[in-house]
Amino acid sequence: MDGFNPLITVNLKKLQVHTMYRDEAGISIAGNLFSKVARSKLMRAGSFDLEELNVDSISAVLTPPICSHLAATLHTLRFSYDQRMAILTEEQEQALQLLTSLQLLEFHSCDNLRSLPQGLRGLSSLKRLVIYSCTEIVSLPPKEGLSTSLEELLLIFCSPEVTEQAKKLKEADPWFSVKIY
Repeated sequence: MDGFNPLITVNLKKLQVHTMYRDEAGISIAGNLFSKVARSKLMRAGSFDLEELNVDSISAVLTPPICSHLAATLHTLRFSYDQRMAILTEEQEQALQLLTSLQLLEFHSCDNLRSLPQGLRGLSSLKRLVIYSCTEIVSLPPKEGLSTSLEELLLIFCSPEVTEQAKKLKEADPWFSVKIY
């Protein structure tokens, strides 16, 4: 990302970063962008105003330096078309916990993702969890493993196992909004 100035990201409210071609699995524009921001000595933690982020690389965002920059303001995080990630590492799980303002977390067409983050319960502001066409995910955390602030679970084109588990969650707690499509 020659010529990229990380300081231009400071005043952004919304950012969407995707590679142009899904077949180019080795390329991550988001990875390049965020690694440059993380390495920048000019930016301090909490220096972003970013509220919404949509990227194609889970690993590019879920790092402690990036999440500490985003912690105070990020309320919407969408991971779309990540073809690389299968399971989050412990460091990525810990970085996710830094996103204390996160209200919406979405996984969309992350074709190789086999499980949701284990630390969803620790996301105290999370209101909505969306899983869209992530067919390799075959289990949901139990209700106790979800954030107590979670108001809605939305599943679209998910595996039969996840769909069945979501139905059981809904039966166990009629006040909990579970939508399945």
